[in-house]
Amino acid sequence: MKLISVIITAYNEEEYLLECLKSVQQQTYNILEIIFVDDGSNDHTLDIVNQFKDNTSLPIKIITGEHKGLANARNKGLEVAKGDYIKFLDGDDTLHPKALEKMLRTALRCQADVVKTSYNVLNRYYNFKNAFNVMNNHPYKGINISEHKDFIVLESVGMGNKLYKREILDGIYFPHFSNPLVPLDLAISPFILAKSNIIGVTGKNLVNFRNHADSLRNREKSDSTSYLNSLEALTYLENLFKEEDLYEDYKTTLNKLNLVYRFMDSINLIFKNNYPVSIKIAIFKRLQSLCYNTIKESLNNPQFYQNEYVWWYSIFSKIYSSLVKTLKTSETNEDLISEIKELHLKR
Repeated sequence: MKLISVIITAYNEEEYLLECLKSVQQQTYNILEIIFVDDGSNDHTLDIVNQFKDNTSLPIKIITGEHKGLANARNKGLEVAKGDYIKFLDGDDTLHPKALEKMLRTALRCQADVVKTSYNVLNRYYNFKNAFNVMNNHPYKGINISEHKDFIVLESVGMGNKLYKREILDGIYFPHFSNPLVPLDLAISPFILAKSNIIGVTGKNLVNFRNHADSLRNREKSDSTSYLNSLEALTYLENLFKEEDLYEDYKTTLNKLNLVYRFMDSINLIFKNNYPVSIKIAIFKRLQSLCYNTIKESLNNPQFYQNEYVWWYSIFSKIYSSLVKTLKTSETNEDLISEIKELHLKR
């Protein structure tokens, strides 16, 4: 049986932490260890995890330290993890009860180095299902990454919706950026995918991400749609590929990834400005037509992710999720969010 290390990182998560911990405790696959890394919380986060530890049979290792950010917390957790597989989880996020069972089953069935699942995004203003994930129609399939390099562009760069074989993370170090707004996962996740031989895919939403301004993840990516911040991450990523002699093989893919973030930044600037709602809706409709209709006839093709235009579909998905997060929560923008969601679902 395979041991899964669940590395939970948290900073001031007293409001959501117990829900996160219980979601791990309630997993149908229970050969687990929890590595809890507290990033210098000054609320009741540590009290909550210590009380939970006293009342559960799950092995929990608690690591504490000064507030140094998500990269440092993940590195600490990875150093002590003993599992055959690694699952990163933020202290405000939760897992579907069968998440680890299904992801591990897919990993073993496909002999995958990484397994990705779809996810929900939750906050007080909206719930967003990752409905545009391009692989959702192909559950339990293994993707040979060397044959489908653009999967790196299509897939979310986030690491919270993935299960990693321990060996694929050997030698991985999460970089600390002096600018806290540089998106950490963008700097490292595509490289891990490129190192992998097979990526496994599950077809259900098995992770719930909670989007709120004070989370450890969001404190470091609250302006991740700014291209200048993304560029620093992309530059670091490009150097990783060069160090491992992978750059020439992935040069075109990395250029596409770069373009995605340029495009997202341009769109988000429009949505952050005080343009009339009617103009924003018109822009969104144009994006929907451009990104979706371009590949509409490819959606029923089981090999459609090979299509050279399919990455536009990914752009639209990324734009949708990021622009909704960046809209302010005024009454006008709540109406805008509702209308955009309605358009989004009318695919």
